[in-house]
Amino acid sequence: MTTASIDSLKTPGDIARTLGVRLHRVTYCLNTRPIRPIRRAGVVRLYAPEAVQAVRDVLDQIDSRHTPRRDVDGHQLVLDRARMKNPACSSLGGRTGRTTQRTST
Repeated sequence: MTTASIDSLKTPGDIARTLGVRLHRVTYCLNTRPIRPIRRAGVVRLYAPEAVQAVRDVLDQIDSRHTPRRDVDGHQLVLDRARMKNPACSSLGGRTGRTTQRTST
């Protein structure tokens, strides 16, 4: 292999950055599909540029089978990750930490 072709090989991390997805999703595709590394540099697996397209195709296939969660009215639910990490802010019974004052009439 020439230097130019060696430079074009991608690690799983490079593939994840190229596709804009998390590394565990790329690793899942590489481990469960017949996408094999062309070279190994020690423990690092190096993939041909065609592997990027193969992983993209697999991820598109997986994402097309995913159906978003919906509420009882049929609206798509959007998860608020900040509230999931801090249950004190949750509207599911947690306290918000703010105090409200009631006005007496």
